[in-house]
Parts: sequence; C-alpha cells; structure tokens
Amino acid sequence: FLVSACFIFLLPRALAGDRPPTGGGLPASIGGGLSEVGRRPWLGVWIVHSALTNVIVVSPILVLGPYVADLHLGGAPAWSAIGIAYAAGGVAGGVIAARWRAGRPMVAAMMVFLLTAPLPALLAVPAAVWALVLAGAAAGLQLVVYNVLQTTAIQRHVPEGFVARVTSVAVLGSLVGAPLGMGFAGPVAEAFGTRPVLIACAVVAVVSTAAALAAPSVWRLRTEEAPTASPPPESAAASRSTSS
Repeated sequence: FLVSACFIFLLPRALAGDRPPTGGGLPASIGGGLSEVGRRPWLGVWIVHSALTNVIVVSPILVLGPYVADLHLGGAPAWSAIGIAYAAGGVAGGVIAARWRAGRPMVAAMMVFLLTAPLPALLAVPAAVWALVLAGAAAGLQLVVYNVLQTTAIQRHVPEGFVARVTSVAVLGSLVGAPLGMGFAGPVAEAFGTRPVLIACAVVAVVSTAAALAAPSVWRLRTEEAPTASPPPESAAASRSTSS
C-alpha cells in the first residue's frame, strides 16, 4: 500500500480545466457522482450486481469456506491450498486482462463472473480438494478480470474530471453491504444448513448475472465509444443565459 501511495503521489496533477466544479463540499461531490451514474444505466447495473453478489455470494464463501474445510477437508491446509490457487488465478487474470480488449466490456465482465459459481457449489458437496483448488483459481481469475473490465470501462466512458467521483460511488455501492453479508452468513447457515446456503450462493451468482445480461444498456456499451462530457454547472448556466 505504501508503494501504491507513492506512485499515486507522483501522478501529474490535473489541469484546472479538467476538474469538475469543487463547490458544495462532500454532498456536492456525492451528488455529482450519483448524477453521472444516473446518466449511465450500465453503471447502475454493475453497482447493483456487485452489491448483491458481494452480500449473497462472496461474503458467505469467505465465512463458510474455512468452516467446510475444517469440518470435511482436513482443516487449514485445504483452505490454504484453495487460497493459494485463488491468488494464482488472480495473477493469471491480470495477465489476461492486460492483453484483452473486449468489444463489449460489461458483457465480458458478466460472463467472466460466472466463474465464481463453481466454488460455492463444490463447497456445498463438498468436493475433493483438487476440484476446489481449480474452482478457487477460476474465482480468483474472474475477480481480477471483472474488476479490470469495470474500471477501464469507467475510465473510458466517464468524463475525466468525474472519474474519481463515479468510482467512489460505484465502489461504495458495491461494498457497503459486504459486512452485513459476513455478519448474517453464520446465523443463516446455522438456521438453514451450510449446504443450502452455499447452493443458494451459486444459484444467485448465475441468476443475478443472467439478469444483468438482460439489461439492454449492458449490451449497448462498446469499447469504441467516446465518453459523453458533462459540462460544469456554471458552463451550463452561462449557455442558457446566452441563448435567452
């Protein structure tokens, strides 16, 4: 994190003309980010999909996976192997994402997300460790590719001066429910059983992704499109006064 912070500090400062209006403090910044998200329906689809899957898919895996490993797979070594495979899959995903120029980035991201489903499904069985290792690698790969496709889509299709605000709103919306998912995973599994909860995770991963893919805005977003600029409020006001 320290090295990352140093690189960010060394980035060139934006020119004044590239910055969005800064008046109004935090509420105005949040409002500006929400406004930009509202103008791009595909961003709303992404945020809802990410929020839902972080609560109902990812959080229960993180809570119940170690429990299943301890109960059925021999304990910490099995979960460690799955975690190592997850990290290795992430590295492979980074290599793929660096070379892949998806024509429809949102469609590609959603299709890749389906690689998450095998891990909770196999934990529900539970399957052999080697199968879970492969599923863990697939889940790690999808995480990196999914995030890279989403992030680059924002950078490419949102005006430069609003990228930080839109990214902040998107990340907040995606992750805000994750602690609740982790908090409820244990009690829900105790009430209904670990296996049904993990099966539900896999089903939600598939169904939510299919629902996202049904949104026309997801298919309309193409890599070649240029971002639609959002003029600062004072510019818009000046334009209206001139025309009147």
